[in-house]
Amino acid sequence: MNLIFDPWIPVVLQSGSRRRIRPADLTAEDRPVRLDAPRADFNGALIQFLIGLLQCTRAPAYPRDWRRDFDTPPAPEVLHESFSSIAKAFELDPSQPPAFLQDAWSPATSKWEPIERLLVEWPESGIFVRRAPMEGLCRPCTAAAIISLTQTGAPSGRGYFSGLRGGGPVTTLLLDPHPDAGTLFHTCWLNVLKQDQFMDYGAVDKRSLADRFPWFEDWKSGKSVKRVQCTPENSSPDQVFFSQSRRLRLHWSDVKGFCGLCGYSDNRLATEFQTESEGLSYSGGWRHPLSPQIKKQDGSLRFVETPGSGMTYRNWPGWVLGAGGVEPASVLSARRNQMDSGRSAELRVWAFGFQTANAKIRSWNESIMPWIDVAQDLREAFAVRTHALVAAVDYAAWALCKHVAEAVRVSSPTKKTFGQSLNGRLWRETEDRFYEMVDQLRSDPVGIAADQYMREWRDVLEQEVSRLFNQAVDVESKMVVSPRSVAMAWKALSMKLRGPKMYKQLGISPPGRERKKKISKKEILT
Repeated sequence: MNLIFDPWIPVVLQSGSRRRIRPADLTAEDRPVRLDAPRADFNGALIQFLIGLLQCTRAPAYPRDWRRDFDTPPAPEVLHESFSSIAKAFELDPSQPPAFLQDAWSPATSKWEPIERLLVEWPESGIFVRRAPMEGLCRPCTAAAIISLTQTGAPSGRGYFSGLRGGGPVTTLLLDPHPDAGTLFHTCWLNVLKQDQFMDYGAVDKRSLADRFPWFEDWKSGKSVKRVQCTPENSSPDQVFFSQSRRLRLHWSDVKGFCGLCGYSDNRLATEFQTESEGLSYSGGWRHPLSPQIKKQDGSLRFVETPGSGMTYRNWPGWVLGAGGVEPASVLSARRNQMDSGRSAELRVWAFGFQTANAKIRSWNESIMPWIDVAQDLREAFAVRTHALVAAVDYAAWALCKHVAEAVRVSSPTKKTFGQSLNGRLWRETEDRFYEMVDQLRSDPVGIAADQYMREWRDVLEQEVSRLFNQAVDVESKMVVSPRSVAMAWKALSMKLRGPKMYKQLGISPPGRERKKKISKKEILT
């Protein structure tokens, strides 16, 4: 199967029907509106694959070119011609090398693995499927699985390197929500940069197929291979979408069967794969158009990792606005001045990723966040204000967990789990109010009214924290042994919610402590 020429990408069409399409069919008459893979991480992998194809073959030279294709998408024949230029690198079958994201070698010493281990979370946890052996995977699911494995980038032991973005990176991209005009092509095209912008991600002179797609060249020769270092200075920018940090080779059965994931009947199933250590090692300050980065203490940047606490509005100021030392994904910045105000206001940000810890997959997280833009001269102040709103919730959540634990005398072994539950509830149950407050701040984040909005936010937090405290200690049913401990804990919590530290998080002065202007004797006499 060739990933350019053959239909394999599962989608939902505007007519409501489901179908597998070629990449070029993004602009077919019955337009695809969204991906329809059997796993959420496959949808995340496939959208990046499609964006990568467009970026590497049809990057617009000028803003007007980008706008032209957005308003009038190119015909499938045009897309097919563009994608065909790289089709040789997208054969899935290793019997016809070069094979997509696979090695051309087949040493007898290589480790053989059952095909279910191609799923990134296997065998530590069954996040999407129950842990049980599979007869095989169909070709579409196999392709999506190796793309997801490469993009997640989690190392799996000694000699197995993490991906270009490290392990478990956050991906943020723009969605077009229009029910009539918005399509899967529009979503992909929203996340494509201009040629000159994308060329900054690697070495401009690396334009051969072997430079752009590392599996195209047999740079490996068994276990004796030395680590190959890939940096932005010696690698093609196309490798930000098509890197190869893992060495593997698929084995196919020619017996017809059913896919262990999607149930699709296929003439060929992938039943196992070979794996080897010492793949490509990516280092040296890589960036990625779809991933935010954060500054380290030495001033360098690292990719933001998927948080274990889930993706909530606490991440929004940094990932979307660049608050708190975070550098948003460059596609978000590129679109700010390119979309008209009406359509820009309706965009959304899709954030997703696997949370990893100790080279193991812990959970899959994703969230749809609003795209809120403000006038350019107000963006910095707006980011500071929204970051302060989030800092206040962090402080309130810490105080709530601390004093509820004191009130009910939670034992140390359960204190962490108990606190995580309360923390998560506070974030979830204040999310709608947060975005209402943000919408008010966007018009004037620097005036007197903005300070008043910050005070209102403190009131919202106090009200919600009070409700959660009462529910947690179960005052009404008198389940708490010591009412005195409850009263003391509530008093201490109230003092924190109304104290100077809370107002410091909000960036405003406490009531009655505003700095007053000192009147001189001369002003009094006159």
